[in-house]
Amino acid sequence: MNLLKLYRLPKGTTLSKVIEHPHSVEYAIEYEHQRICPDCAGNNCVVKGHKLTHANHLPLNEIGTFLTFTRNRYLCKDCHTTFFDRPDWLHPVLNITMPLYQRAVVQLTDKQSMISVAADCGISPKMVTRIVDDITIEHPAKLPEALGMDEFSGDVGVWNKEKKKWEKKTQYLTTLCDLTNLHDGIVDKDGRNSWVIDVLEDRSIDFLRKHFTNNYTLEQRKAVKYFCCDMHGGFISLAKQLFPFAHICFDMFHIVQRMNRAINLTRMRIQRSYVVYTDGRRSFVPGKEDDYIFLQKSSRTLIMNETEKPISSERRKARLQRCFSLSSDLEEVYNAIQEFHALKVDAGPIDIRPALLSDWIDSHKYSDVPELRDVVNSIANWRPYIQNTWKYLCSNASCEGLNREIKDVKRLACGYHIFSTLRKRILLTCGPMKLTYKPYSIRRERQHDTT
Repeated sequence: MNLLKLYRLPKGTTLSKVIEHPHSVEYAIEYEHQRICPDCAGNNCVVKGHKLTHANHLPLNEIGTFLTFTRNRYLCKDCHTTFFDRPDWLHPVLNITMPLYQRAVVQLTDKQSMISVAADCGISPKMVTRIVDDITIEHPAKLPEALGMDEFSGDVGVWNKEKKKWEKKTQYLTTLCDLTNLHDGIVDKDGRNSWVIDVLEDRSIDFLRKHFTNNYTLEQRKAVKYFCCDMHGGFISLAKQLFPFAHICFDMFHIVQRMNRAINLTRMRIQRSYVVYTDGRRSFVPGKEDDYIFLQKSSRTLIMNETEKPISSERRKARLQRCFSLSSDLEEVYNAIQEFHALKVDAGPIDIRPALLSDWIDSHKYSDVPELRDVVNSIANWRPYIQNTWKYLCSNASCEGLNREIKDVKRLACGYHIFSTLRKRILLTCGPMKLTYKPYSIRRERQHDTT
């Protein structure tokens, strides 16, 4: 059996000795030295000394291994430069082999902590941190046709010079997602249809405007056809200014969440009418304590979507009837929300949905229930973007799912002190990363044919 394959040694090396240590294995190897000057590329070099080098290598049977070899120190007679020879299987900066470096980078693309990566690769967590620092990921060269934008809490650490310790600072970061595959209905070989293409260290409008204007020309920004975001007014104003040809789309999740909040506020307003305070002590209106508890336990029943979960049980029907008997406002808000759910699911062709939505808004915008009136006015303000979501079948729902993966990455590491490290881990885990023939360089590649 070939010992190089057995011990997974680099090509072009010769194994001279194997030394077993209590917790590791040492391979003494030899290789052919190259006398090529890195400055002038000349080969008129003479040996000026030697250096014994130890480099971590791929673990064997869950045991850490390292290579021991001698490197020559050369003097170039042409440019008078001294240098040590560095074989191509050795990392140019770190004292690890390129196969081990490649394995560590591949491990970093999974949702696991740096300590787990270090244990799998047989190296120290500090070495994994140095590997992450060695990776450089630039901003994307161009923007996708369907661009998604969302924010999340970064909790980046700040170094306090006076106290000499890291302090937690809650800071909202911005994620940019490529939703082109999601809009086209294409799924890549990994089963994904969206990914994070960049992470920005702030969500303020001035910062985002400066980022897009400095990194992308007007022609590149005109190529964005769909801009998907949540109901953040700043994102919408930014899209109107920087992406003139983009159709702004909403995620229906935020609309439904706003409606559920309206019915919950109505329920809590009715519950508060059953409570009186005397000398700072809470007491119930006589005969209303049971109704208060009943409304509190009916919160999930009131926000159920009948188009997804039709009323089939007598118990649920009786619970709803009792809620409606306690307040007509609850019945009005509940029926209005169910009408909207039926509108976005069973309205028939997409062309008639705008007219039906206008009828729904006109029938409820003058309601006597303040919670319902507020949510109807909100939907009336965002109506063009809701209709774009129905028409173009594009939303930032995948951005919310990617935010969940980002939270998992943060949770596994118990937070990050440095934003650049957090950004690299997010792009390695949730981005379209692919290793090139040089394992220490990372590039992006679209997972589908754009033709």
